[in-house]
Amino acid sequence: MSAVNRSLRTASKSLRVQPTSFQRAAATPLVRSAKLGSPRSLLAATTTNSSRTNSFSTTTTRKSAPAMPQEGREYDPEIKDIAQYVNKPIDSELAFDTARWVFLDTLSCGLEGLRFKECTKLLGPIVPGTVVPNGTKVPGTDFQLDPVNGAFNIGAMIRWLDYNDCWLAAEWGHPSDNLGAILAVADWVNRTNKAGGNLAGGKVFTVKDVLEAMIKAHEIQGCLALLNSFNRVGLDHVVLVKVASTAVVSQMLGLSEKQIADAVTQAWVDGQSLRTYRHSPNTMSRKSWAAGDACQRAVNLALKVAKGEPGIPTVLSAPIWGFYDVLFKGNKFQFQRPYGSYVMENVLFKVSYPAEFHSQTAVEASQKIHAQLKQLGKSAADIKGITCRTHEACIRIIDKQFKPMDNFADRDHCIQYMCSVMLVFGRLEATDYVDGSEAATSPLVESLRQKIKCVEDPQFTKDYHDPELRTISNALTVELNDGTVLDEVVVEAPLGHRLRREEAKPHILEKYKRHLSHHFSEARVKELVELGLDGKKLETLAVDEYVDKYVVKDSNHRSSPDENRKPERPRPSVPQQPVHYYWGRICRFSPLITVELETLLEKGVVSDDVFDQVTRLLPAESPLSRTETPSTTAQRSSPSVGAPPTPVSAPQTPPVQSMATMVLNENPPPSHQAQPPPSYHQTGPPSLPPREGPPAAAPPQKPVLAHARALYRYQATDHRDLSFQRDDRIAVYEYMNADWWMGRNERTGTEGIFPKNYVHVDPAEAPKQQYMNYAPPAPVGGGYAAPAPAPQAQNPYNAPAPPMAVAEGGGNQGGGESQGDSKMAEHGKKFGKKLGNAAIFGAGATIGSNLVNSIF
Repeated sequence: MSAVNRSLRTASKSLRVQPTSFQRAAATPLVRSAKLGSPRSLLAATTTNSSRTNSFSTTTTRKSAPAMPQEGREYDPEIKDIAQYVNKPIDSELAFDTARWVFLDTLSCGLEGLRFKECTKLLGPIVPGTVVPNGTKVPGTDFQLDPVNGAFNIGAMIRWLDYNDCWLAAEWGHPSDNLGAILAVADWVNRTNKAGGNLAGGKVFTVKDVLEAMIKAHEIQGCLALLNSFNRVGLDHVVLVKVASTAVVSQMLGLSEKQIADAVTQAWVDGQSLRTYRHSPNTMSRKSWAAGDACQRAVNLALKVAKGEPGIPTVLSAPIWGFYDVLFKGNKFQFQRPYGSYVMENVLFKVSYPAEFHSQTAVEASQKIHAQLKQLGKSAADIKGITCRTHEACIRIIDKQFKPMDNFADRDHCIQYMCSVMLVFGRLEATDYVDGSEAATSPLVESLRQKIKCVEDPQFTKDYHDPELRTISNALTVELNDGTVLDEVVVEAPLGHRLRREEAKPHILEKYKRHLSHHFSEARVKELVELGLDGKKLETLAVDEYVDKYVVKDSNHRSSPDENRKPERPRPSVPQQPVHYYWGRICRFSPLITVELETLLEKGVVSDDVFDQVTRLLPAESPLSRTETPSTTAQRSSPSVGAPPTPVSAPQTPPVQSMATMVLNENPPPSHQAQPPPSYHQTGPPSLPPREGPPAAAPPQKPVLAHARALYRYQATDHRDLSFQRDDRIAVYEYMNADWWMGRNERTGTEGIFPKNYVHVDPAEAPKQQYMNYAPPAPVGGGYAAPAPAPQAQNPYNAPAPPMAVAEGGGNQGGGESQGDSKMAEHGKKFGKKLGNAAIFGAGATIGSNLVNSIF
């Protein structure tokens, strides 16, 4: 063994040399041969070096290669062009005018996105309740966030409904997505500088500065998209949002041209989004917040570079490891035109429908066909098949004839679904994409969707890429079941196209007003509209002052609706019911409560005085619950023909307050004696109709308190809701509370509850008080009394907590109850549970909780 060790030591010693000799011998000839590019010379040099270096050491410390100086490397020309462009001023009046309309339209799309809980659940501070001093304010909310999270919030709400502007070329996208980053940074810088900070050299941005940044972001994203298809290599177009936003935000923060280039390289090297979340089978909601993610990444990268983080000069062209070789199949970007203001001047507005832009003209054609069918006395049910002549991009992105529609994201990116909804209902709204909506659950829509076949028209594809046209053409040919073939309906340019821009402006303004009205008062809407139309006044306004006009204090994205808002769809977090609703539940279970009270009395938990007090407050037993004597049975079975009807006492206010405030195990003062409640008139269950014989009498009609006309379409989100279309006539049965009424749709004959601010009542029939005493009878099988568990929804019957939990909450939470009291507490808790169950929730739970607390 020692011999082996000696041999190893000897061999190791003979191999040791100074490391500098290896480095000198191995360096220069290799580099020179590589420059010559001769494989034979390279092989010879390698052999020569091997002969010179006949030993090496693995134990001697080697020096690391010196870092390559960044100043010595040239930036990729594509990077330099962007960095130089963002520092140039924009002087196109057409671009600024278009940018103003894009600005208003984009903000309104963001406000509309806030009406969807799937969007709002992602918004707000990372740590709930956090308010960043001088931070970015999010329009339509009361959030004040850091600029990175603010960029995500604004970007996500803007992009949520796919309703903002669009750019279609080799790559498509939505350049106004960049407003999320631009507005967040401008607002944050202004608020910080006005508070004594010195961001961006102390600059205070005006709305015109934001418009100019938008023009530049539109241009960068749009020019990169003209001839370069990122979707063909599986990348999502939000990579262009990240690059464009990084460039303009860096310039806004006052970075130098080199720093801007560094930030842009960071955007290109940053992990890029895959398009798989936009396509079956993985279509999902990330496509709606991917732009927000790109905005927050852009701001974050710009801020890192502002702190001194360097860039990656050849991030695009570096062999093997650069963007071109790794993600773009070795191809370099191609450019059709230099950066200017072309994209903003030619951007496409989504005016008519919240639909993916390749389908806009197809939906418009479907609307015309719907009207044509109506004139012929036919409907979508009479359609045998439809051929859609379209462009290649449409087929590649949204042609999903036989693919399942699993969610919102599937539906708003399927041309067949969008056309079918328009053909069946004569409309296409954002709510038609929601799970469980009338359109999403329509068998006719589903069957018609599978009858629409898309075929490419090469001319349509050519016009789509023509820089002078850029049309998005679709043509529909419909064949009916009787063999009739309708004339083809062709729509080449959608309403928001440059060729129809002036025609579209009134519709853009109406869309802006409509989306504002869901959040603000009429006075605020009028103020914002007038300001938006006054271009000069708008451009000179400081960004933070303008954003303040969109802030909603105590927004409903976490709690109850704010009184300053004017919500179209109220979503009360703790729904309220008329007092008589809860009292009726107590009446139904009063015998059970009496039995429990008797048990407590026998156990000594309550005194005789308390027992008498509680039983006096409970409703008297009805014929359904008390034991009848033969005389009473005979009297009811054989009534005297001439006998006058038994008078029924008038309803009185249930003594809920008295029960909620009373104290057990104490002698109540004389003032606490409450009048006994009325005995609610009840009758026995109706007898079954005979198998044969005359039909049963129709149930009595509910009293109609007023008639109302529907101002908007309302789609039921609960089986107890009432659906109606605009202008439907509603017979109102009950004013349930300040937000919800009950009635019958006279067109469909269906009954249910609905939000009162969706309808207009004739002033002569308007309610004279907030609530009425009429309460609907509970349906068979539980009905309103015990609804199935449901998420937060626009329904006044969803309780915030089960009544059992409320009753149990009165127990000993501190753990200090003595063992001697445990038996009494057990009986008291049992009684509290029973009483809580009797009222189901609301007032009954409160009474039960108070009783249990008093017992303990």
